This record gives sequence, structure tokens and C-alpha cells, in this order.
Amino acid sequence: MKKKETLFDILLEVSELIMDIETAEKRILRLFSVSNRFSPEQMAEWFHNNYEEIAKAEGWKTQDKCRVEFKDLPENNKITMIKVCERWLTNV
Repeated sequence: MKKKETLFDILLEVSELIMDIETAEKRILRLFSVSNRFSPEQMAEWFHNNYEEIAKAEGWKTQDKCRVEFKDLPENNKITMIKVCERWLTNV
């Protein structure tokens, strides 16, 4: 037997839907802001620099060839990072 919904149950459900919509709207605005501030190349450089900084702080040993500035990375590494950032900026 289905439980009879009260007005309170309905209002609670509507309230949760509104919060979901507001959360989605904030996420869209945040993502739009990021994609307008960074090109894929800038974003890839930002991720590389921050990854290396955090890895060092956490005591992780990254590859020697990657422990350089973004511009000095092996070309395949740079291209891969840029492609990942392009995908993120267009699909997330």
C-alpha cells in the first residue's frame, strides 16, 4: 500500500528540487567562468604546476622529465595535458 503524501512531504520534495536546480545553476556559472578565464593551454600549465607543487609537498617523487616548467615538458606530455583540458572545458 502506497503511503499517503502530506502537504509537508510535497513541500519538502519541492524544496529539494529547488536546491538541486540552484546547485546546478551555480555549477554551470562556475564552469562558464573557468572556461572564459583559461585557454586549454593555460589550464594545462596551471594543472601541471599545481600537481608538481602538491606532489612535492606530499613527498611524492614525480618523473625527472616532468619535474620541469610546463614549457619544457616533453611535447607528448604537453599535448596530452592540453587535450585533457580541452575535453574538460567542452564537456564538463
